[in-house]
Amino acid sequence: MHVAVDDAPWHWADGSGEPLIIQGLPPGPHRVWIGLADPGQHNRGSGHPPVRGGQH
Repeated sequence: MHVAVDDAPWHWADGSGEPLIIQGLPPGPHRVWIGLADPGQHNRGSGHPPVRGGQH
């Protein structure tokens, strides 16, 4: 999957299968975009899932 935060012009890819944990952001609302890609890097769907924040 491809991931971008707060509509940044850059993104990263994660294929680990582990839960996606994003930390180190300042307090306040954030927007996360997740795009699903096949092994050929073709987009197979995308969206903005609900984000749960807080201290852990």
